[in-house]
Amino acid sequence: QNNPILGNYRSDQLFDWQPKGEPNPSHWPGELGQKCIVPEDTETYNKYFKFHEFNVLASDRIALNRTLRDSRSDSCQSKQYPNQLPDASVIIVFHNEAYSTLLRTLHIYLKQHLKHYVRELSVPIKIIRLGRRSGLIQARILGSSHAVGRVLIFLDSHCECNEGWLEPLLDRIAGDRTRVVCPIIDVIDEHSFRYVTASDMTYGGFNWKFGFRWYTAPDSELIRRNNDRTLPLRTPALSGGLYAIDRQFFEYIGKYDSKMVIWGAENIEISLRIWMCGGSIEIVTCSRVGHVFRNKTPYTLPGGSNYIVWHNTARLAHVWLDDWTHFFFTLYPSARQIDVGSIFALVLVYKCEAQRTRSRSRSRANRNRSDQLCHLKEVDSCLDKLEAMTKGPNPTAIITTPEGIDKICGTVNEVNKCIKAFIKRCGTPLQREVFDFVSEHFQQKIKQFCDSGPIRENFLKNSVCIHDKVLSTSQHKSNCNNNYLSSLEFAINRTEIDDRIDTLCCGHNTWEDCTDSMIGHSCGSEGQKNFKNLIDKAFGGITTMICPRNFFPPTGNICKKSLPPRGFKAKGRLSDNPISKYVTSYFSFLFSNTT
Repeated sequence: QNNPILGNYRSDQLFDWQPKGEPNPSHWPGELGQKCIVPEDTETYNKYFKFHEFNVLASDRIALNRTLRDSRSDSCQSKQYPNQLPDASVIIVFHNEAYSTLLRTLHIYLKQHLKHYVRELSVPIKIIRLGRRSGLIQARILGSSHAVGRVLIFLDSHCECNEGWLEPLLDRIAGDRTRVVCPIIDVIDEHSFRYVTASDMTYGGFNWKFGFRWYTAPDSELIRRNNDRTLPLRTPALSGGLYAIDRQFFEYIGKYDSKMVIWGAENIEISLRIWMCGGSIEIVTCSRVGHVFRNKTPYTLPGGSNYIVWHNTARLAHVWLDDWTHFFFTLYPSARQIDVGSIFALVLVYKCEAQRTRSRSRSRANRNRSDQLCHLKEVDSCLDKLEAMTKGPNPTAIITTPEGIDKICGTVNEVNKCIKAFIKRCGTPLQREVFDFVSEHFQQKIKQFCDSGPIRENFLKNSVCIHDKVLSTSQHKSNCNNNYLSSLEFAINRTEIDDRIDTLCCGHNTWEDCTDSMIGHSCGSEGQKNFKNLIDKAFGGITTMICPRNFFPPTGNICKKSLPPRGFKAKGRLSDNPISKYVTSYFSFLFSNTT
């Protein structure tokens, strides 16, 4: 198809390809992907295993050009590809790699007689040594600058490519040069080097720490492909080690973020970059490459792993998360402390701005269409269950009896299910993931308070004092509750989302300190301890997770700037402000009637 970004390859940019040669004798160690049994004693095995975190003794006994059993499906094996495809440069980055696994990775494409198909440089293989330890990201950027093939293929240094692995990848890129394609990554066992076939129905995603994860592909992908599993599977993210990309498109999107260090999160960053810059990512199910997966890294990381992880993920968050940046730093406050350097120098921010604008416009259009079927009033009806729970002149009295605690727990779980059903039906994939993450954490916490046990029993012993001498008093209402409501009202008037979060968190922590001080004065330290258990467990630890005290101390500078000025008065619990309504509904059994 005619791609508007790069156009198509010319006929003189396409080359013939040839299939691989004859197989090795089947009795050789590890042939056809079978495991290799190493006779050495356990002490020798352990000694050499720790050098590379895989069994190098087994690897050294296996032929560098070992034959693998074709792990493609029958349908894939019968697929035909054009006789002419673009040439490619294969870039393999290595650091202290075992010699046999590195050479086996190299022999994979040499043995397949793809001499016209894989671009040869001035010598068949060119080795580029960096002057100092710079990591995978810098090495790949340098390697790409020396490459001359029209397609770049990145491989790890402990791979084995299976039959017919390359032509399906190049065929997809030849059809659209903005496609970034990955093979299915089969598993090479780190102990025996047995080749294990991986599923063709998984795709790549990531969690809120930007750690890559494999997920079962949704049914929608099977439907989109009309149940043809030989067609490529669209994937949100690259696993990182193995993929192919048009060289000009790689340069167009700005390559990698050159300010990231060593390795880690660069695969998620470039995945977001590809999608946001008009590209797409696919797993080509008819291409298979084996990879040695290790349980841990055998080498040290300059600066320590914590610094590298938070430096790279913080840069990623600042550049690509937009309004979600605060969510990442709330979940992982350690990342706030890292100096990530300049992010404004990233060329991609300027190159892809038009595409990002178009993506946002489409996103808004999709939201507008979905709003016709889904409305937040449904969430109101869920929260109405909480308000109904505490109707009456003395709502906080519910916390003083076992029956009241059961009612709170039952209602909160019911509301959680109600909102979850709404999010599942009306939310975006990202919103569903966020809610599932928070909901799972919430359920684990509240169970500790709702189930019979010392936490619940100890709270009930102090609950009457907490209610009679604190929560139901006019002093608590005027000193604590009304100030909290003022913060909620004030937050909605702030323009930036980060400022709103600051005000909400400072308002909550100030209310908690105010209440805790009154409980300590009237009910002692035991009452304070049990009240904190209530806040932590009954609210699922969500307030602690979102509003950590080390970042939002009520007397700190952030809260001094974020809390409402003197004289600011809330309209009240039943105002039109949705934030006030949602929060006060959720906290209704701790609030005396407030106007």
